[in-house]
Formats: sequence, structure tokens, C-alpha cells
Amino acid sequence: MIRIQRLNLDTSWIFTLGSKRILVDPWLIGSEVDGFSWFNEQWHSREPVQPDALGRIDFILISQSYEDHCHLPTLRVLDERIPIVATEKAAGRLRKKFPERTITAIDDYPAMNEYNGISIAALHPGRKIDPIYYGLILKFQEETIFYASHGFNLDVGTAARLKDQFDFTLLITTFTHFKLPALLGGDVNPGKDNAIQLCEQLRPGNVIGTHDENKIGKGLISKLAKVTYPDFNNIKLPNHARLLVMDDYNEVSVN
Repeated sequence: MIRIQRLNLDTSWIFTLGSKRILVDPWLIGSEVDGFSWFNEQWHSREPVQPDALGRIDFILISQSYEDHCHLPTLRVLDERIPIVATEKAAGRLRKKFPERTITAIDDYPAMNEYNGISIAALHPGRKIDPIYYGLILKFQEETIFYASHGFNLDVGTAARLKDQFDFTLLITTFTHFKLPALLGGDVNPGKDNAIQLCEQLRPGNVIGTHDENKIGKGLISKLAKVTYPDFNNIKLPNHARLLVMDDYNEVSVN
């Protein structure tokens, strides 16, 4: 059984797999700034769970190199003895910022690396330049999570291999369409159509939305972004999948 706890309304989580507690993409204090505040600064619309309320954490998992996932102020207040496991770009950034910490880069699928008894692989989108948004696979015993906080475009061959190799218990992905001019990243979050496509390709038993918070923002990005937030009451998934709407910080069991 997987247990999931939301830590903010954006995309910070605790995944509990067996006895292991994984802190995912923690942004729990202050704002996040992309480069400069005039360019993009954001705040949560609701106060997150605070770092001192997290309890035991076995390792920290960072899926993306960007500040709303790889939030340096939050990481600085967490116990530096907690190991960090991160996708390649995020690991490179973190090694420069925290040379004293244990930081392990995740190999790209089809390689599967084991961390504390949990098998993890990264899916690279194939882009050479930013933005580069990874997907992640986490497998523990018979339970498998696909975590794609910015959605993911799976080609037919990869989707077929993943579906044959894994029985996905849970898909966690965004339902928000967040669009910028192409020069600044284009479809940063591809929206509910991509979420439904992933659901059809991977056939998970359960689906949870992430990175759907209507945050408070200022700067150039907030002026240029065209955002469509989901209405979860009107989303229809394929019959094999159950949509779990998590709008509070209570832990939920998923099987």
C-alpha cells in the first residue's frame, strides 16, 4: 500500500512506501524566485506544512532543477544528513550549492536504481535546452508510481514498454494548462488532455493532480502566462482509473 500526504497545494509531497518516507520536491517556506524577482516570484495561496512538522524522512527526492521543486531555502533548513536523490540537472545544481551533502543522481529509464529499497528511474523528455521536465518512476514491491509534475509526452513505444513492465498503482500529474510564449518555454504544464493521455497509456488504478495551485505571483511570467486551472468535478477519466482529489494535508492510502 502507498500512503500519500500533500504538503502544499502545489507539488510537495511525502510518499510512504512500506516503512520508507520520501520527501518530494519540498517548497515549504517563503517564496520561490526564478532567477530574479522581476522575472518571476511566487507564493503559496495556502500555508504549507512546516519543515519541523514533517517527522522522520528517509530521503529527499527532487524531480526538477527549478526553484519550485528544488527550493534551496527549504533544503537549507532540513537536516543536512538526509540524503538527496535527484534527476541529473537537479543533482548538478544541488552539488554546487550543497557540496557537503550526499546527493545521488537518478539514471534515465530503462535503468532502475535502488535507493533504500525503492527502485527509481527518470524519464528524460529528450529536449537539449530548457525547460527540461522529467518524469519519475518509483517502484516498491508490487506498487508503482508515475510522477510527472509537468505532465509528460510518452511516445508510443516507451508507453507500451512501461505498461508491459509495470502495473501502475498511481499516476500523479498536472491537470493545469500553463502556457508561455515559445521563447520562455511554451506549454510549461500541458493540461488535462495530457493527463488523460497518460492515464490511457499507463492504465494506473488511481490518479492525483499536482502542480495545480493557483499561486500568488508577480513579475514578467505572471503577466505573460495564460493559465487554465482544472475543475476536478468535471474531469472524466477512463473507467480503469479513480481520480483522488486531495485539497487538504491529510494522508491518504492508495492501493
